[in-house]
Amino acid sequence: MNFHALALPILNVASCRAALVSQRPCILAFVLFLMAGMLVSGVVSIEDGAAHLRLVPTNPTTPPPATPTATRVPWPTSNTRNDEEIYEAIKDGKAAIHSTREPMTKKELQVSMNNIQRGLKLKGGAGGGWSVEADLKLLRLLASSKKAYAKGNHAKAIKDVDKVLAIEDKQDDDDTQFGDTLAMENTNLDDPTGLPSIAGGSIDEHVPEDIDHNMLDEAVFDKDGAENIDQTNPGEEAMDIDARANSSSSSSGSSSSSTHKSTLRRRVRDLEGMLEDVTQVRMLAQPDIFTKDSADHCSIPEFLAGVCRSLDTKAVKSASVIVDAHIGISECGSANTVGKHVAGGGLSELPLPLRFPTIPPETSKVDIIIQNMGDGCWNVLKVIYLERSISSTAALSMCSGKPFVPVFRPGPHAVKKAIQWALARVRGHHVHWHRLEDKSSDTLLKSSSNLWSPENDELAEGIRYINSFAPDCDALNEQTYWILTNIKPDSGTPLAGWPEIKVRNMCQNKSRGVSGSVPKNEFPLTTASLNVAFAENILPLVYPLLLSAAIIMVGNPGVGKTPAIITMAMAIGRYHVRRLGLHGVKPGWRRGKSLDNFRQRSPQIQEALFLDDPSGRRLDMADLKSFVTTDEDGTVSGRYNDARLTRNQFRALASNDTGDEPQGVLPSDTTLDPEAFIKLLGPLFADAHRKDILAVLKRCSTFVFTDSALYVRLPSERPDAIVHRITKGDIHKDMLAEKDKHLYNTYKNGLTVYGASHAAEIEQEQAMIDERAEYLARFPNVKNYVQDCNNALQTWLRPVRVLPDSPDSPPQNGEQAAGDLRLSLYIGTGPKANRVDRASFVIPDSSVSKARRIRGKSPVPETALLGMATSASSMSLRPDEQETLVPEIEPDEEVLAVAMGKQITKKKPSCLFPFAKKGKTRFLLKDNLTKTPTSNKVQSEKWRKTPYVKNPIKIRVDRLKWKRNLKDFIGVDEDATVKLLTEDGLLPDWTRMKCPFCNLGAVSGLQSRGRLTPRYRCRRKACQKFILPQHLHPIFTSNMGSEGHPLAIQASALLLRLAGIPLSSIHIVLGINHKALESMEKKLATTRKCFVDAEQARMVLGNGKSTKWTEVEADEAVFDKCLIAAEDAHNPNKTMKWEQWLGMVPRGKPSSLVLFRLRSLTTHKRAPGPGAVRKEDWVKIASKWLKDRSIILHTDSARSYRTKIRGVVHDAVVHQKKKVLRGGKKVWKPPTFVRLAKHKLPNGRKITVKAGTQVIDRAWRFLKERVKINQNTKTGSHQLTAKIRAAQYEYWQRGKDMWASTGTLLTWYMGNITSRHKEA
Repeated sequence: MNFHALALPILNVASCRAALVSQRPCILAFVLFLMAGMLVSGVVSIEDGAAHLRLVPTNPTTPPPATPTATRVPWPTSNTRNDEEIYEAIKDGKAAIHSTREPMTKKELQVSMNNIQRGLKLKGGAGGGWSVEADLKLLRLLASSKKAYAKGNHAKAIKDVDKVLAIEDKQDDDDTQFGDTLAMENTNLDDPTGLPSIAGGSIDEHVPEDIDHNMLDEAVFDKDGAENIDQTNPGEEAMDIDARANSSSSSSGSSSSSTHKSTLRRRVRDLEGMLEDVTQVRMLAQPDIFTKDSADHCSIPEFLAGVCRSLDTKAVKSASVIVDAHIGISECGSANTVGKHVAGGGLSELPLPLRFPTIPPETSKVDIIIQNMGDGCWNVLKVIYLERSISSTAALSMCSGKPFVPVFRPGPHAVKKAIQWALARVRGHHVHWHRLEDKSSDTLLKSSSNLWSPENDELAEGIRYINSFAPDCDALNEQTYWILTNIKPDSGTPLAGWPEIKVRNMCQNKSRGVSGSVPKNEFPLTTASLNVAFAENILPLVYPLLLSAAIIMVGNPGVGKTPAIITMAMAIGRYHVRRLGLHGVKPGWRRGKSLDNFRQRSPQIQEALFLDDPSGRRLDMADLKSFVTTDEDGTVSGRYNDARLTRNQFRALASNDTGDEPQGVLPSDTTLDPEAFIKLLGPLFADAHRKDILAVLKRCSTFVFTDSALYVRLPSERPDAIVHRITKGDIHKDMLAEKDKHLYNTYKNGLTVYGASHAAEIEQEQAMIDERAEYLARFPNVKNYVQDCNNALQTWLRPVRVLPDSPDSPPQNGEQAAGDLRLSLYIGTGPKANRVDRASFVIPDSSVSKARRIRGKSPVPETALLGMATSASSMSLRPDEQETLVPEIEPDEEVLAVAMGKQITKKKPSCLFPFAKKGKTRFLLKDNLTKTPTSNKVQSEKWRKTPYVKNPIKIRVDRLKWKRNLKDFIGVDEDATVKLLTEDGLLPDWTRMKCPFCNLGAVSGLQSRGRLTPRYRCRRKACQKFILPQHLHPIFTSNMGSEGHPLAIQASALLLRLAGIPLSSIHIVLGINHKALESMEKKLATTRKCFVDAEQARMVLGNGKSTKWTEVEADEAVFDKCLIAAEDAHNPNKTMKWEQWLGMVPRGKPSSLVLFRLRSLTTHKRAPGPGAVRKEDWVKIASKWLKDRSIILHTDSARSYRTKIRGVVHDAVVHQKKKVLRGGKKVWKPPTFVRLAKHKLPNGRKITVKAGTQVIDRAWRFLKERVKINQNTKTGSHQLTAKIRAAQYEYWQRGKDMWASTGTLLTWYMGNITSRHKEA
């Protein structure tokens, strides 16, 4: 049967059922039907539980009556809408009305006529515009059935059987013109073909051979509803109606392929409406494979011509169902083999002509139909069903043949029923993932049944459907709408007929799970997609460690840290799935910016946790250590409850927080000093204790990317663990290989596309992990494996050259001689010596006692040789010298060795008395040759062992080197100056930024202008503005006149000012106008103030952990005072106003100095000062900055500092002399600036520190030296505040390159003004 025959006459179902029940042979009747103007007759016999139908065309004795050439309108035509006349004609029965629309009320008629007026763009309402075309549309609308779920026309759960006569009278043409063509109502769709059948037998099996199926193609009714009024050409519809009326005179031998495309498309829509009530589309767990070879079925070209249209990117914007057609290609092996590849998901193994250029996503389904033409050629149809719509451009990239899309409009279902019905009727070898199934009565009732108990497969499929498509949010009732539409019995979804409460609970469970980080399971890259040097030499060593250790990647942005971590996460996830035999799960990852994002879901071993760019000051070290401890189950702190972590789960951290580039590293070095590496990680760990940092590094592999190299440190708790410096393959610049970058770009655009060799690369990747895991198991512990990996990395970075022995060299035995020195593999600034490998050096056994070898002219007493030992010399002694061996003296028994070339003894011999009164001899011998009271010795020992600053920063200003000096700007033109300043960050690079004038166009590159300053230009046609490099710059200007100077002169002035040269001297040296210098100074201070305000708001003091306490000094200082008018003062006697600030700084961290401007208090005119900070002010500041931060606070003896603050231990020193009673006399006690203080911490631990405010006092002196008070800078002025903040910025940068620091400052400032254009 041809698939175009969309309707067949149906017998009285009640009679058939009665005959079947009685099980008696009977012949119902000859039946006479009118099918599209063609008379047919037939016999139905029911016997032995089977119904046999035989239909044959009849030859009437008289020719059929002539059909009118145009459709007759049963009411008077007019250009004005007349509701009364039309309604009267309908009531009189002059117009054919479908049974579902009866009885037609006047209100319903008016609504329909309003819709027709709106569709034809006529004047609406009663008495509005009307036309013949509107009459035709109204007739078609009245003759068509209502929608199944139109208001007031709800379908019943079990439909009543229509009362149909066994033999119906022949109807006139006028009655059948707009009447219903009989359609199939009792259809058995259990058959994969979907053909209608009676009592299990196919109709085709009982239709005589001489019946022309093309006659049946014309038996199609028009079922356009109100929703199709605006999309169909009225003239074309009238022609179709006339054509169906005249079809009896057409030749029965016409081919179905000659049918007009619009007619075939309308038939597909009609079929979809017919199947809507009785069928639903079901996605199969396994594909359905069958073959259709009957000549009655249509060919692939006929299918394409009837129900598809070409995929034109201009006409089709997006598509979710794509048809890829190959017409007339050469045979590509066996159709069965190709079908197995599609059914098994091996799309990359298809023959080359059929292979997809871009493999569809894993969530998509692919059907295929292969028609063998018998002449060595194939017609192949591939149908791609996507999870969601994609752009037509992306759809074209998947097609290797000619692309098509179905003609239906996108509806609520991804797979249309009519298309599935039509695909099953195409000749060829089929592989289908969808099937039309019957909606049984129990399905319709199960949503209202209390005994709802679906099969396991159905339940699993429904849950997968909810997880994939259910909306996460219900703020606008979108989730409720989705639930109600999908549980309808005729929705065709896996949820059809499910109870609403069950589906709603499942959707709510899904919504709760997406409040945090959501797992992702699709990623197109594999290990082979990464940098070759990284994938072949580093990852094989690191992969086994990731089973019990985390990974940290920090450094420059844009090098590919994120895709590399996700690739490794997917590789380890696949390994866990295979190793544990997990079913129904996929490897994936969850990504979040804080640990709180991971608490909403239970941890899964195959789902990696990726902490991406967390906030350093919010990341507690205890949580970080728990996060990187992957060999145990653990928890990390969350907002409401803790986030759980499971053992052996892949965990990673990525961040951009690193320190400055290590100094003193040669290009040939393959290692880095461990201290420099920890300093490089300083911003990531903030002010964490060194032991906490080592505890984190013990549990993870650390990768640090800088501009010059990649630094790798494998897990180790040793502070001197080797750090590898890697530059091979430019691995520090890009972690991704070029071959799969286009796949990653497509993934970032929202479409996951896998490469052709994706499956093979995964197999190689997993084989490599299995091999390396097996290799790890050979070692007794992980430490030995890490040592082996370190040796392997250094062997790769610096391979050892083995030179052949010379002919005259003695033979070498295999064993190494005792005490032999072998060159180390490690080259660089690392802890290993550059010449000797300590691990292989063996001290030889010797019976000789430990002794030192010295040279002297005569025998020397043992007591005179203390500290004079030197290493044994290989030089021969002079005749007047002799060699003496003396016993080894322990270091703690030695005094100083040699001073001024003289030997110094330990005890005081009589020959050395009296002692020298001057010189180094007295200085060196004073502590050893004089007696000191025991109590003083103990006190001085405690004093010496207690440092004032635990980790002091040593600054040698005389050895500082800046990036630029004055010679770089002498005689330099504008082009070179702009290039130099842009390179240092002092000038912004406007290239590809948004134009600051129009804010729409993109800025071009820098253009040279001869002797003028080079400039940029907006590329937008309507703008074309020139932009100077110093446009909107806070310091550099482009002024004219006496204040205008070239950029080289301005840069020189800024360099001298940063070096501390006074403005008056700069004015003399460079000849710059003093107004320009003062303006530069003011702008520089304002810029620094903005930066300091932003940075100080982000600072924290201490770490809040009871195991590590931070020493902080606090004090206040006065910068200026002024008199105010008595009438402006609150108290006329208090007219002196003060500028007072409070400062706090942790010892050893000048970059953490924080300043607070205190309230401007007024005092008496002759008051020495405003006094100490008020208690209420101090409590506010301390509660915010010190409370619960584990702080040891050092202050002076002001009362306000004695306030109890939780988590703060306080000590103080007295800065003024006092009179005390000593020995019955009052004596002056000098002020105490530093003293030893003992504290008992809350955890019971005792600690001794030095109390004092030396650091903050020196900070005040540093600030006051740089704040010059004048008429513009005085108490309460914004300029004074800006200068104090600018001095605070200088204190932060003390000991650093101020030129480079200013470049960073100006880059930050201009980054808040400029913005990257979207095209960049």
